[in-house]
Formats: sequence, structure tokens, C-alpha cells
Amino acid sequence: MQERVGSRGSFPPTESGSDPAHDVWGAQDDFSDSEEDSGLYEGAYGWDDRDEVDIKKETVEDALERIREFEGYVDLFVDVRKGMDAISSHAFPKDASAALDGILEKTLSRINATVAKRIKEISRIDDRYNAIRRQITDGGLDADELNALVDEQEVLNGELDMIETEVGSLHPILRLKAFIEAKKRQFAEARRLEALPYDELLKELSACLGKDRELSSNDVTMVEWHPFGVVIGVRDPSFLVTKGATERDLSNWGKHFCGTPINVVFDNEYRQATIRHELVHNVLDAAELERRGPLEMILEQAPDIDFLVTYYSAGRLLDLSHEEILAEAPNAERVGFGLSFGEEEIQESIEFAWVTNNTATAGRHATELVTWLVERVSDRKFVGYDGDEQDLTEEQVEWCRRTAEAYRSVYLGAIRSLDKALAYAGRISEDTHERVHMMAFMLKPSQYHALPALLRRHVGKEAYDKARPEESE
Repeated sequence: MQERVGSRGSFPPTESGSDPAHDVWGAQDDFSDSEEDSGLYEGAYGWDDRDEVDIKKETVEDALERIREFEGYVDLFVDVRKGMDAISSHAFPKDASAALDGILEKTLSRINATVAKRIKEISRIDDRYNAIRRQITDGGLDADELNALVDEQEVLNGELDMIETEVGSLHPILRLKAFIEAKKRQFAEARRLEALPYDELLKELSACLGKDRELSSNDVTMVEWHPFGVVIGVRDPSFLVTKGATERDLSNWGKHFCGTPINVVFDNEYRQATIRHELVHNVLDAAELERRGPLEMILEQAPDIDFLVTYYSAGRLLDLSHEEILAEAPNAERVGFGLSFGEEEIQESIEFAWVTNNTATAGRHATELVTWLVERVSDRKFVGYDGDEQDLTEEQVEWCRRTAEAYRSVYLGAIRSLDKALAYAGRISEDTHERVHMMAFMLKPSQYHALPALLRRHVGKEAYDKARPEESE
């Protein structure tokens, strides 16, 4: 079902109608010292995916209401993550499933009965919508049958719109429900694999890898079990290259297999960093985040250059690397993401090279896209996914040049904001640091400029200022 999101009220709505985030902050709505820093007038809090034009038209009060709604969801998702972390890998699948159900029920108990009822109604609509889609996809329908199903879909869409008009956007909660169900399956599958004899485990892993040769005990250096996943170390990195992989995949040191608890890493000197990266992917599996990268999208979906000009700004292209940025953040923040703090003025292109070199797959995505855009400026040609070659006009060449420059800037800007918020939060407390990671999950990378202001709003100006490094202004 296509996403329907549009904030029409603060969250979480309680029985009394009060907003817990507002109860904490009272009338302290001016959380920023400047418009530029807060991002209030830049659609910075468009985490609900509303149309950008609508966001720019909203008042300051509307923006603050959306901020309070966002903070409410962050509170819920932080608690969900803590609940998941409390589940032991030694638990029985039925006990883990019950614990995950309990996490969801606890979350739903924090919203009012009307909203909880509407969530169940949306689940019913969603099930029927998907059933109709499967019928249409399977084919074999005559024109009348097809038209009837399409008409029913429109009725379901109308019901959803009416529900959201009443209670606001429920997409994050529905997304959470789907995520919890996926985690239950992932935990159960991890325990099934853990119970297998070693030789059978290797056969199952070989089937997952899709290689011509099977893994042997000599190929495997380690097996590490986690509540929702398993990490397998291999001596030969070629085991990470699955069928249909491209040449650039040969440089991968780790791989999480989507929809499974399986993570395979090359056992070299960077093994622990690779494990941290892949386990983030393991946790985010089924979280519906973009991870394929901008160039892959272009090569697979763009029929011509006008498709990109019409639908993709530099910020939207950046958002296609969301999950990869999150996956590498725990490693990259240890080295300041490769940023040039304390350095004298340097060219943006040089700092871009430093940062992309320290942000793993997300950095590779960024480098590949900028290189590809520069090549389009040079050869003035575009080849669509269907193989058709197009000569570019002066305006289209200029778009490629400007987008390459803009992408470098938005990538560096997003990483600077993420690094600043994580560094400040880390000096405040472990919980605050975890909260910034959760905010980075819920915002898109193109919205990361809002992270420092959101952090300051959460901890207060005094605590925020104390967290500044001594050498900063």
C-alpha cells in the first residue's frame, strides 16, 4: 500500500488530549537562537513526508506542533529499541515473540483508545488492499472484474483518508507493527539456525550465499550469535559476492542478507568495524529505509535525464543512502566522520574525499554519483535504463554540473550535523547519544541539519552549551 502520511495533530494523543512533550517544555517554544539554526523555515521537520510546498506554507506554531509530534515518536521508538535490547539470544522463540508483542502493546497503550481502534481498522484495510493487489498481479481477470477491484481500492483509499483526517498520521505506528512482526520471524529463524548441526548450518549458509561451491569448516573463521542475527566470518571475501553482483561489490567486506538473520563478514583487520556495520543493517531489516544509493536508482529507473531533473534534487538523491549512513555511523563517529575540524580552510572537494572515505558504502554512493554526474558534463550523453542514448542540451548539462556541486554540499552538511549532534550528545549521556541515533533514523539525511537544534530542545540550552568542546566558539 502506498504511504499515506500527513501530520494533522500532535502525538502521542492521550485521553486528556494533552501533549507529553509540551507538558515537559511548557511554553518554551523558542528552542533555537536563530531561524537558520533551527531550520523552521526550511521544511526541516518533514519527517512525515508531506508535500514540501505545504511545509513551507505552515506557521511557526504548526512547525512546533510537528516538532512535538516528532519528539513523541522518538520517545516511543527509543523505548522499543530498549525493549528489543533486553531480549536474550537464549530466550525461546515463543518467549521472544511474547516480549515483542508486549513491546507493541505497551506502545499502543500510550495512545488513546480512538487511535488504537483506528490502527486496527487500518490493518484491516491494509490486508484487503494487499489481497486486491495480489489478485491484480496474478492476472486472469476480465475487464469488469479488474475495474471492480480498482474501484474497491479507491474506496479503501477514501477510508484511510477519513481516518487520518480524524486522528492524524499513523504511519510510524503501522511501520512499527510491521517491523515487530519481522523481528519475531528473524529471531525465530536465528534460533532455528543456531540449533542446526554445524555441517547443516554451513549448507544453509551456502544456499543463502548462492555460490557454486559450498562453505566448508576451513572457510569459516567464526560464528557469532546475536538475539536477532548471526555473524559468520569467512577467509575468502569472494563468498560475499552473490550472483548478479556488480564489479563494485568486489570491495565489500560484509553483507547482511535482507529478510534473514544472516550476516557474513570478511575476517580481516577491520572485522569488528564490519560486524558493527552489518548488525545495524540486521536491526534495520524491514524498517523500510532507502539503502540502494542514488546511482543504482538512476541506472535501474531513469529512462532519461528529464526524469532526474523533474523528481530528484540533491537532497532527494542523498536520502537514497539513508540506511547506509546509519549503518556506518557507529564506526565513522569514532574518527569524526573524516571531517576537517581544526583544519585551515580547505577545498570542499578535498573534505568530500576525506568524509566519503570514512563513511563506507554511503561514501561510495556519494563518490559514484558525483563522478557519474561529472562524466555526463564531459561526454554530454545520458543512457537510460532501457539502453537508449540521449544527447544532453546545455540546460541538462548545467543541471548535472550544479547537482554534482550541490550533492557534495548536502552530503557534507548532513554529515557535519550528524557528527555535531552525536558528539554533543555523547558528552551528555549514553541515553542522549542513543536518542540522536534514533532521531537520525526517523529523519531523512536531507533533514539532518535539524539534529543539533532538536538535541538542544531536548536537553535544554544550558546542558547543550556545556557539551560544546572547549575549542569551539
